[in-house]
Amino acid sequence: MLVYVLLLSACRNLFCDCFVGKTFIAFACHDHTQMFYAHYFSPIGVWSVSSFPFTRTKMWKGLRLPQLCFASARSAALKNEMTKSLHTPALTDLSTDEEIMKSSSAKFAKEMVGPLVSRMDEESCLDSTVLRGLFLNGFMGIEIPSEYGGSEAPFFSVVQVVEELAKVDASVAIVCDVQNTLINSMLLAYGEEEQKKRYLPALCKNLIGAFCLSESTSGSDAFALKTTAERSGSDYILKGEKLWITNAEHAGVFLVFANVDPSKGYKGITCFIVDRQLPGVSVARKEDKLGIRASSTCPVYFEEVRIPANCVLGEVGQGYRYAMEALNEGRIGIAAQLYFNSFCTVNKVFVIMADAAARELQYEYKANSNLVLQVDYSLIDRRPKDEATGEVLPLNADRLRGMKMGDKFFRSKPPAQETRKSKKVKGEKTAKEPGKRKKKFLLSDHQDDFVGVYKPKTQETRQTYEVILAFIQEAIGDQNEMTKSLHTPALTDLSTDEEIMKSSSAKFAKEMVGPLVSRMDEESCLDSTVLRGLFLNGFMGIEIPSEYGGSEAPFFSVVQVVEELAKVDASVAIVCDVQNTLINSMLLAYGEEEQKKRYLPALCKNLIGAFCLSESTSGSDAFALKTTAERSGSDYILKGEKLWITNAEHAGVFLVFANVDPSKGYKGITCFIVDRQLPGVSVARKEDKLGIRASSTCPVYFEEVRIPANCVLGEVGQGYRYAMEALNEGRIGIAAQMIGISQGCIDRSYVYSLFVKRNEHSQGMRHQLAEVCTKLEAARLLTYNAARLKETGLPFMKEAAMAKLYSSQIAGEATSKCVEWLGGNGFIKEYAVEKYYRDCKIGAIYEGTSNIQMNTIAKLIEKEYD
Repeated sequence: MLVYVLLLSACRNLFCDCFVGKTFIAFACHDHTQMFYAHYFSPIGVWSVSSFPFTRTKMWKGLRLPQLCFASARSAALKNEMTKSLHTPALTDLSTDEEIMKSSSAKFAKEMVGPLVSRMDEESCLDSTVLRGLFLNGFMGIEIPSEYGGSEAPFFSVVQVVEELAKVDASVAIVCDVQNTLINSMLLAYGEEEQKKRYLPALCKNLIGAFCLSESTSGSDAFALKTTAERSGSDYILKGEKLWITNAEHAGVFLVFANVDPSKGYKGITCFIVDRQLPGVSVARKEDKLGIRASSTCPVYFEEVRIPANCVLGEVGQGYRYAMEALNEGRIGIAAQLYFNSFCTVNKVFVIMADAAARELQYEYKANSNLVLQVDYSLIDRRPKDEATGEVLPLNADRLRGMKMGDKFFRSKPPAQETRKSKKVKGEKTAKEPGKRKKKFLLSDHQDDFVGVYKPKTQETRQTYEVILAFIQEAIGDQNEMTKSLHTPALTDLSTDEEIMKSSSAKFAKEMVGPLVSRMDEESCLDSTVLRGLFLNGFMGIEIPSEYGGSEAPFFSVVQVVEELAKVDASVAIVCDVQNTLINSMLLAYGEEEQKKRYLPALCKNLIGAFCLSESTSGSDAFALKTTAERSGSDYILKGEKLWITNAEHAGVFLVFANVDPSKGYKGITCFIVDRQLPGVSVARKEDKLGIRASSTCPVYFEEVRIPANCVLGEVGQGYRYAMEALNEGRIGIAAQMIGISQGCIDRSYVYSLFVKRNEHSQGMRHQLAEVCTKLEAARLLTYNAARLKETGLPFMKEAAMAKLYSSQIAGEATSKCVEWLGGNGFIKEYAVEKYYRDCKIGAIYEGTSNIQMNTIAKLIEKEYD
């Protein structure tokens, strides 16, 4: 509604009468011959502007047209207004435009491709109607500007189209993928204007391109490329052969990489645009393949093909760099293809089971490349892995590729490296849940609406019309400038505030916690200076509003702080995590104002809270909870015991879950705020644990503790729901702790391990490192995505469970590898790696075991298929 505010402001300055409603503005021009009416259609996020004859007896004379000299002020106001509502969205939260692209390509795949899949696969031939349909729907020129006949959509749309096509047929998906991510992108990036005008319109309409790099001796090693292009006057003579060329059968143009000076090695490699009809170009019989059979893969031969010098793409000698940059982009598309190919397989399994019993201004983000492996997993256990490596990694890599950020008010950071991790594991995309962002209104989209409906009839109304049009055009300029910086950011692209929170918590962990880690672990005791530092730095009240003394930061900051602390000591991280994600969050969500005023300021300053849910018979099964709270006059009498309570040793307040009416089962469970000093409350000796030893874990006993009724948190009988909602949030914190452990262990291993340093160029060692770091990044993005979903108010239960499950599994794998990398030293306490190995095990146990997470995930998946 920002444009509504701007239009309203202008109307009050420009017109004699202005009528304002919630979704409309009506205003009369000064000669009262016309009435303008602007209406906002919220379901589709569109303004319509219309006019009609209007007559009034009262005339307003002396209209002074304002000078449009306040552009900079309005631009600043626009930026401020937009930044107020700017939250980094989750990667899986699509805009309206993205939803439209997704649905249109899905419809095409289902209706046009689906019926032909079996025949195309059997005959190893792409049906001509499918190929024609790809062009007619604009899928073969997605990023190409409209001036050349393209769709002029962002790169993310390429990924969406490839995804949806691959759900039905991966062969069709790869045809579209190669055309967009290799052919079109290279011509757009490096082509001369003449080359663009010649090829881009045809590539949008009916011309298919092929990317000719691979040879028999240079599949993955471009340095070994044998094809040459010798200079001959003003031309080049191309000689050589290319193998395994996708789209070659139907291609009318080839981007061919050849060496113009083999003595220079890869620095002589140059890219040429080669038309198929040139003498000497021949395409051999297509290969009979295992898969993607409808997509052609053929050898292509170049026998002394004479190529004009104006067919060099970009600069001579830069071909190797161009190829690598194009392949970085292409790998995102391949990741999308593999992911959604797997999607269909898992989809089919579930259906069968159901039948039987889902900036160019400052920095340009680039994705980098690396060849990685594919892994396979069992059905339910693989879902979190699939969600992370199949969905979040490709999407994050794509957002990095497509994002061009520049305004100083928005995010800017050095290039990230994501593509190597996105081409990793096949997976399945989940069904879209409610809560999608509304489409951003763009004045430029509707300028013609205004121009078309109003034809000025008099000189005075023409003057008014011109002022309105000038205002709209100026606003378009402001908004276009802003939208350059408003691409959906990658999850790893942090705002300035987030960067500050990350660096400050990292500094605290390194300088204040680091020197004490060994002693705290050995003594099983949290140092008082560390605890005091957590409060002084605001890490114990991150989301609490400033009116209560908190930092008033978003939830994502909790994830950042926990991750950074866990890189140094997971024990300190869990103290902070429980305080923020369980204690503070529950008081903020369900507490009365009196309760908030009493506890929240103390929780920010020096009070630690503990979450008392688990019992000997109800570790993961809250239905078996035995602690009771019997009504006694205006009070409750609390009886029972709680086990494995984190932070219990230092806690001054407990959130205790007890049943006020056991006959009602879980519907009697209620949450109570219990002060430690109350008679009958006792904390037993802390447990001697395998890991996170500095964090206290104790039994807590409640022996007929009298609790006032005003200590009930929220509503009576709603405790079970409150606990589950809090634990959903807490699981994201645990996931952050696990990725922090993994990263901290890898960092320390790489620093201390002579083995790693000696073998960093060894393929065997590099593959292990790449494998672990790829999985870790997938876990991190899955965790960040869950955090962003929670932060923006979207459903996140499934994502939180997946994040916790997968990150705990990866932490176990990563820390185990690190111990092995250090050899004998990895088994010795002096090198601290063994501590990370011990600490990570708890991730599969507390706040819901891994088995519980899989039950939750499976249940939510089943709902998606209902």
